[in-house]
Amino acid sequence: MLGWWVAETLKESISFCHSRSMQETEMNPQSDEPERLFLSARSAASSRHVILEDDGYGVWFYLSSGTDTKPVADCFLYSVVLPTEELVAPYGRKGPPILMRRFASEVAFQPDVPANAHRFEFSADGHAVVVFVRGEPWAFVSHDDHRGYSKSISFGGPFGQPWDKALFERLFAS
Repeated sequence: MLGWWVAETLKESISFCHSRSMQETEMNPQSDEPERLFLSARSAASSRHVILEDDGYGVWFYLSSGTDTKPVADCFLYSVVLPTEELVAPYGRKGPPILMRRFASEVAFQPDVPANAHRFEFSADGHAVVVFVRGEPWAFVSHDDHRGYSKSISFGGPFGQPWDKALFERLFAS
């Protein structure tokens, strides 16, 4: 997956939030590439990182191990293009496929979510993270599960699992 590659190339602890394409546009003002979301944060409790990225088709996020930025779990957040009937992998084997309609919930397609509408919150021990979209908890992942839980998913499969309210409340109890 594209996100796995990005996360593995990060060598230092990251604790910033920015838009990746803003940086790319500054380096190449002629770029016609649309702005794509790239956010990250680090848990002080576990030293795990969360990395969120828009690949141009969907928004995914990744939870790292506590020793480096290599992802140990991922989760589909939402689709920025309409889900497809058939498997479409625009990046081939180097990136995730476009969300398929049979796995998409009614709220999966979110084409216009601004960068500032996203927020991360780690569990108390830092081994799980939830992503809020427009103030609503939307998806979460734990180091115990390789695939996360998302309100954008209606049926478990390669994109993750449907939202699990009971597990969410257990992991993120105040």
